[in-house]
Amino acid sequence: AIKSKMKWSSIEAVGSTLYGAFAKDIYRSIDGAKSWKKIASLPNEISSISVNTQVFAAVAGGAIFISRDACKTFTS
Repeated sequence: AIKSKMKWSSIEAVGSTLYGAFAKDIYRSIDGAKSWKKIASLPNEISSISVNTQVFAAVAGGAIFISRDACKTFTS
């Protein structure tokens, strides 16, 4: 188990990289969840995420947000 002060709504792994959603923010960990870096924010609270090597998808506020550039930009 990984202890965290954050109340994650969703966690996904791609290789050894972890992605997590907490409230409206998306975080990434490259060190096995020892530290997290906020990489993006969405306009609504995120209920789930799905990630692979090419696409990041997040469900937030009844919309699906898609990023194909490592969460730099999103389309809905």
